[in-house]
Amino acid sequence: MADITIWPRPLLVNSQYRLFSIVLQPNGGAYLLELYFVNGRWTETIAGYLGISSRITQVDIADFGEFYVVAGLDVDGKAYCFTKELTGGVIVESHDPCFGTCCNFRGQFLAGNIQTDNDSSIWAEYGTAGVIWSEIGNYQLNPEFARTAGFKQEQFPFNTGIKPVIYTMLPTLEGVVIYSNSGVVLLRPTSVGSTFAYSAQNREGIGVASGRHCAGDLYIQGYINLDREFYIVEANGQQTKRGYKEIITRMFEQDPRIIVSYLPKDYRFYVSNSIECLVINKFGAYQCHQKVAGAAVAPDGKLYGSFMDDLDIEARITSDNMDFGSRGIKSVESMLVGLDHAPLTDSFASVQWRMNSNESFQEFEWITLGPDGEAGIHVAAREFRIQMKISNYLNSRVDYLTSNVKYSDQRFKRGISPTQANRGVEG
Repeated sequence: MADITIWPRPLLVNSQYRLFSIVLQPNGGAYLLELYFVNGRWTETIAGYLGISSRITQVDIADFGEFYVVAGLDVDGKAYCFTKELTGGVIVESHDPCFGTCCNFRGQFLAGNIQTDNDSSIWAEYGTAGVIWSEIGNYQLNPEFARTAGFKQEQFPFNTGIKPVIYTMLPTLEGVVIYSNSGVVLLRPTSVGSTFAYSAQNREGIGVASGRHCAGDLYIQGYINLDREFYIVEANGQQTKRGYKEIITRMFEQDPRIIVSYLPKDYRFYVSNSIECLVINKFGAYQCHQKVAGAAVAPDGKLYGSFMDDLDIEARITSDNMDFGSRGIKSVESMLVGLDHAPLTDSFASVQWRMNSNESFQEFEWITLGPDGEAGIHVAAREFRIQMKISNYLNSRVDYLTSNVKYSDQRFKRGISPTQANRGVEG
């Protein structure tokens, strides 16, 4: 759809009813566009001006079809918000209350990180840890005039020593997940006597540093926590640590403008900045040469997105840490790769190695694979990562990587050696 020249604009934002894009104009301003897929092509409608692009850090949209609300935070943590009736022209800025994040949960509007410049406002006491909700089926936020509207000061499970800040709210089948810098909380609709309310249930997770670090849908969500680990949360509350801390930490050091986006069609999360993109799916993770700032599947079934492309078409595969069933010193003598690739494509194999678990892995040289798919390695160590690369991943297929291992120290050998990693990777 779009090739990014200034990260991360244009940025795609999916809602329940449409696709939005935030684009950068020559004057440095950020504009919100509504995108529609008509007769096999994307068309756009300008919704309005959001502010200076370099100051905007995140954007959320609660979409109700004929009406939507835009909320976000700037670099100073100040909230901004807009509303739009689809028959009423451009978006209109709102002030009291304003909020840093919002969502549509079963037709009810919810918002978090409540901010107002009016000290006498009924919203003034709730602040960055506050949550408000509207009347069901109506955008009336004041409970004096709406029986099912309400607000609360959220209590989070972790005391980090800093002010609790709600960064984003994502609906699930059973409630709304609140992601803050002080923990993760699930809000469930409930009733207290004759009063409608939301009850809170703490979930695992020490919290997030930004609303850009969370993404998902009603069934599954993923986020980067404050320890730079990636977690998956399912609708039933089950949470799985996927990890990838080493890669994500490196990405924050390179360019901390990390954006997590989700593609439901393929159960795929993109963790991206302007330099790298980590793609996480149900099978594992890999990196790609497109730095994705949002993706969507159009009615024609094709995948569209906004991205920055470095045109790196080399395929690289690296295994997880392997000791081949022994903590003693052993040597990887050779590697055998089941590989098909196009003519004029080169392929190589290598290892990373280390002697102790508290050391960094060292790189061995790349050895060209022979016609039979074998490369001589001859490296001795305690732990390895086996790896290979192909100069062009197009029309290439990897079926397996096999290591031939020689055990010079038999004292620690246990069981059968897991020397083969089947991949079935096809380009």
